[in-house]
Amino acid sequence: MYNWTIATKREHTASWYIIAGIATISLAVWGFLTQIYALSVVIVILAGVYLLIENNAPDNADAVVNENGVGVGGMFYDYGQIENFGLIFDDQVPKFLQISLKAKGLRLIQIPFSQDINPSEIRAFLLNYLPETDKKNLTFSDRLADRLGL
Repeated sequence: MYNWTIATKREHTASWYIIAGIATISLAVWGFLTQIYALSVVIVILAGVYLLIENNAPDNADAVVNENGVGVGGMFYDYGQIENFGLIFDDQVPKFLQISLKAKGLRLIQIPFSQDINPSEIRAFLLNYLPETDKKNLTFSDRLADRLGL
C-alpha cells in the first residue's frame, strides 16, 4: 500500500572523518594517561565498529506499510508482532514512524519518512490495525546524533 526508500548512509566530508579521528585518538590517549585503560579500549572498539557498520551498510533500504504489516530493510513485522505505533515529530513536522514490538530485545524501530510520503495517510491507515501512542518529539540524543552526522 505505502512504499518509500530510506537513505541508510550519510555522506561525510573528509573534515568530518579528521575531526572524528582526532576526537577518538584524544579520548583514547586521555584514557591511557589517566590509567582508565578500559575506556581507551572501548573508545577504539566503538570507533572501529562504527566504521565497519558505515562501510558495509547498503546505501538505501525500502520501507513498506501494507495490510499485512510493516517492513523495513528486509525485515517484515506483521501486526501480531507489533504492540503499537507512533509518529515522532521535529518542530511539528513528522520525521519518523516508530513501531514498538511485542518481542523482547529490540523493541523500538524508527523508520524515517521520505519527502514523497504523507505521514497523516500512513497514520490513518495504521489506526485500522494498531493503537497509537502519544505524540512524541525528537529526544536530545536524537538531535545530537543528527547534528554530529551519526
